Amino acid sequence: DHWIIDKVLFPLIAITPPLVIAFFTMDVELLVGITGSYAGVCVQYLIPVALVFASRRVITREKGKYKNPHKSPFSHWVFLLMIVVWSVLCITVVTIDRLDSYLHFLTPNNHNSSSNLTTTGMHQT
Repeated sequence: DHWIIDKVLFPLIAITPPLVIAFFTMDVELLVGITGSYAGVCVQYLIPVALVFASRRVITREKGKYKNPHKSPFSHWVFLLMIVVWSVLCITVVTIDRLDSYLHFLTPNNHNSSSNLTTTGMHQT
C-alpha cells in the first residue's frame, strides 16, 4: 500500500540517520556538518540530475526525437555523468576529512606547545 510507504517508510528513512548519530555523539558540529555536506550534495547535485535524466526520458518517450529550440549546450548525457562523478568526489573528500578529524589517520599528532596546556588553560612549566 502506498500509504505505508509514504507515511511510514520514507519518514523513518529520513529520520533514522540523524537520530542514530545524535544518540552516539554530543558533537553538534558533526551533526551540522553531516546534514550540510551529505544532504547538501543530494539537494544541489543528485536530485537535479535525477530530475533532468527522468524528464528527458519521459519527453523522448512521449514526443520521440524532436528539435528543441531552447536546448542547452550542456544537454549531452556526459554532463550529467560529470555532475554525478563530482558529487561522489565531494562526498568522498568530506568523508575522508570527517574521519581524519576524529581518527587522525592522515594528519600526524603534532606535539606543539598547545599540547602542554593544563585543564585550566595555563601552560605547564
